[in-house]
Amino acid sequence: MIPNPPRLPDADTDPETRDAAYKQFIEAFLASPEGAPNPVLREADCGTEQIQNDIWTLLDMAEEYLNAYPATLDSAQMESLLLDICPRVLLLPSSHSPRKLLLILEAFWHFLDRVYRQPHAPAVLERLSRIADTFEQRMVLPRSAEGLEARPATLSPLMDLTEPFDLHALDDKDEEDLEEEDLWPHYLEGLMHHFRASPEGQPLLGSGLDHERWLYAYLDYGQEYYGLPTELNRANTEWLLLEDLPRKITPHKDNRPEDIVPGLIAFWQYLGRAHDHPAAPEVLEYLHTRGLGKQFREAIFDPRRGGIAKQFLLAGEQAGFDMSDQQQMAEFQAFYNASLRGGDEPLPGPMPSLPPGMDGLFDEPPQRGGSTDPGKKRKRKAAKAARKANKPKKKKK
Repeated sequence: MIPNPPRLPDADTDPETRDAAYKQFIEAFLASPEGAPNPVLREADCGTEQIQNDIWTLLDMAEEYLNAYPATLDSAQMESLLLDICPRVLLLPSSHSPRKLLLILEAFWHFLDRVYRQPHAPAVLERLSRIADTFEQRMVLPRSAEGLEARPATLSPLMDLTEPFDLHALDDKDEEDLEEEDLWPHYLEGLMHHFRASPEGQPLLGSGLDHERWLYAYLDYGQEYYGLPTELNRANTEWLLLEDLPRKITPHKDNRPEDIVPGLIAFWQYLGRAHDHPAAPEVLEYLHTRGLGKQFREAIFDPRRGGIAKQFLLAGEQAGFDMSDQQQMAEFQAFYNASLRGGDEPLPGPMPSLPPGMDGLFDEPPQRGGSTDPGKKRKRKAAKAARKANKPKKKKK
C-alpha cells in the first residue's frame, strides 16, 4: 500500500480543487508499480505521457457523460464508457491501438484495487477482458452507431463520430447567436474532430506536421472576417494566408507555419469529398501553388506585418529571449531600451510594457487523437477568449 495515498475524487470533491485532486491522484498512479514502471506497459511502448493522457481523458469522459468518479465507477459504467461512448467520441492516433488503451486501463484498475480497495475493481477487471474484442471492433474507423446505446445528452452530435458532421449546422445563426450561445467553438472542435477521423485527416496524425494550430487559426479568423466554413473560398483563403494571419499572429521561433499547406490540402479534400463544398476545386488549385508554404512562412515571420507588438516579440525571439515568459519579456524590454540609449535602434522607438494576453503567441495545440489534458484545454480556452476580445467586430450583413 502507498502510505497516505491521495483521496479518490468523487462527487463530493470540491469543484474548485477537483483538477488538483485528479492531478495528484494520477501522479500517484504513474509513480506506482502499475504505472509508468510497469514492464507490461513498457513492453507495449506505452510512454508516461500517453498513459497520463489516456487516464485523464477517460476519467474526464466518465465524469462528463456518466457523472461517474474514480471512487464510485463500476463495471456497468465502465462497459458503457468503452462500448457506447468511446466509439462515438474517442479518436486514437495510429500509433496507439485500442489494445494499448485496454492495457493501460487494466493497469489502472489493478492500482485502484491494490491501493484503494475500490469496491468495484475486481468486477471491472473481469469485464475488461470480456469486452476487449467488442471494444476493438467498435473503435475501427469509420465508426457505426449499430449496437450502441443512445448518445448521452451531454455529448454534442457535432462531436459524434458515428454520425456525419453537419457542415450547415450554424447556417441559420447570426453573429450574436454564435457569440452569446458559444456555438462556434463547439462547431469548430466538432469539425476538426471529424476531419481527424476522415481518410484525409488520418495520415496527418502520425506525420509530425505542425498543422493543427494553423488550421484552427485559419478557420477561427476565417469565421471572424469572412463567415462560416461554408462561405470560405479561394479569394478569402489567399487573403487569410498572406494578409490576415500574418497581421494577427506572432509565432514562436520554433513554429513551422509552412505546415499549414499540407494540412489545408487534406482539409479541403475532406470538405470536397464529405461535404461537396463548391469552392473545394478552386481552393485546392490555389493550395498547390508552387512555393506557397515558403510564402506563408515569410509572411508570418515578417515583423512589418502586425504592428509594433509583433516587431517587439520577434526581435526578442531573435535575440534569444523566451517571449512567452513574462519575466524574460521584461528583461528583453530593458535590454532593448538600453540599446536605444546606446544608439543601436533595431526597432522604431521605445517599447511599452505588453500586458499578459496581448502578446499574440500561440497557445498549446490540441492533443492529437482526442486525448486532451483538461488543464491544457482550459488554458487554450482562456487564451482564445483573450485573443477574441481584441478582434474587431464583424459588421452584420
